[in-house]
Amino acid sequence: MTNSNIHSDERDVQLLKSLLQEVDDAAASASPGDHLDEETLALFSVGGLTGDERDVTVHHLSQCAACRKTASLLLSIEEEETATVPFRSVSIWRPRAWIPVAAAASVLIVAGLLFLMQPSGTNPVIAEQQTFDEAGRLLAQADFGAAGRILSEATAGGISSDRLHALRSQVLREIPGTTALGSLGRLSDFGYEIGGVAIRDPGAQSTNQSIQAAREALGEEASGDQTLLLNRGHVRLAMGELEKAHGDFQAVLSTQPDEPLAWLGQGLAYYMQNDFASAEDAFRQCLKLEPENLAVRINLAMTLGEQGKLSDALEIWKSLLNAPLEESERRRIEREIEELEQHLK
Repeated sequence: MTNSNIHSDERDVQLLKSLLQEVDDAAASASPGDHLDEETLALFSVGGLTGDERDVTVHHLSQCAACRKTASLLLSIEEEETATVPFRSVSIWRPRAWIPVAAAASVLIVAGLLFLMQPSGTNPVIAEQQTFDEAGRLLAQADFGAAGRILSEATAGGISSDRLHALRSQVLREIPGTTALGSLGRLSDFGYEIGGVAIRDPGAQSTNQSIQAAREALGEEASGDQTLLLNRGHVRLAMGELEKAHGDFQAVLSTQPDEPLAWLGQGLAYYMQNDFASAEDAFRQCLKLEPENLAVRINLAMTLGEQGKLSDALEIWKSLLNAPLEESERRRIEREIEELEQHLK
């Protein structure tokens, strides 16, 4: 073995000792109880325990630093060139030339049991993940009642997170998706119709009870959760809080500059402020990221029309006739095309 390999092994041993110390410190307040016998630990290390036996062993390892040390060594590779240890030999354990890196990795695995392999009812992180997954599944199925009950039960149990608040806002508004902009991202969703008179009354929905409830669920605090920010921005658009909406979308873009929904939200906010040039820029940025986004293409055509860029608007409207449109929407676009063609003659 070369000197460099010796130094490398020494560093790995030091790392292993450091990791073991961190695990012991984390379990300092635990009550270890009786230690597991060596044969049980050996069987656990090779996957020979199942059912209740395995669950009991995992629970004990989460409480006992000494047994975790033994298990971490048994989980490591016995010799540098040996892939596995014969099953019958593991009941009598003799320390040999353990590979330090493998041992360090196995310590991390076993130490993780302390946190990740607790019953979900006692681990808030696992409980939050389960709540998010189940509520999200029900939300996608438009089962708003069941999704709402799951979220309410989680709240009553002290389980809370920004992304759960974002899901609750969707349940309250009965929008079957994690982000409102994914379903309601067209100017027509805010009262601006194709070929019609622009309503331009941000805040017209502010008295809607579901909007108000969603707004309350999403809170006022800064958040690092992208979904919450996107949903809060959307709600603020509906309530006419346009500058605050800009703030939410910009917060997303500051960390995720390639998030198309944030650019879509910015475009909507600019349009509602009659800043059509900025709205055009935002919608075009969104289209660079999602060239086939139907809502953005329609929004951009309407924005170009507001700026008098009729030829550009006409080109987009014509391209939309090949898109999967609802029949009523297709007829409105066809009428808009006819009017623009007449105007441009």
